[in-house]
Amino acid sequence: MRDRIGLGALLVVFIAASSMSGCAKCPPTCVAPHVYFHVTPSPDGGVLSGVEVTFSGPTSGYMTCEGGSGRCEWLGNGQLIEGTYILQASAEGYQSAAIEVKVTFSKTDPDCRCISADLRPSQIVLDPL
Repeated sequence: MRDRIGLGALLVVFIAASSMSGCAKCPPTCVAPHVYFHVTPSPDGGVLSGVEVTFSGPTSGYMTCEGGSGRCEWLGNGQLIEGTYILQASAEGYQSAAIEVKVTFSKTDPDCRCISADLRPSQIVLDPL
């Protein structure tokens, strides 16, 4: 009798742990989707400074760009919406350039509510003035 109770309790614990395992892999909160865009100098150019990227489309705004790296981030704090955009890139001593890009979303995990974003193309090359 004692073995049956112990086995039954073990079975209940196993079932509870199994049903919770799907929840454990999902984060408690989802990170807002964001994408990166790279502005690079043409091969005959130099180091970039003063990089700025603006976007227009389903929404408009600007990206936050790191110093000379040309790496820009588009945060998903309500500004990142799926669709087609025109990105305008500029940097000191370089010609401005525009490119059409597409933002798409996908679920990071079918069991979770979190989504990730993708930007294509994700790079533009600037020519010196």
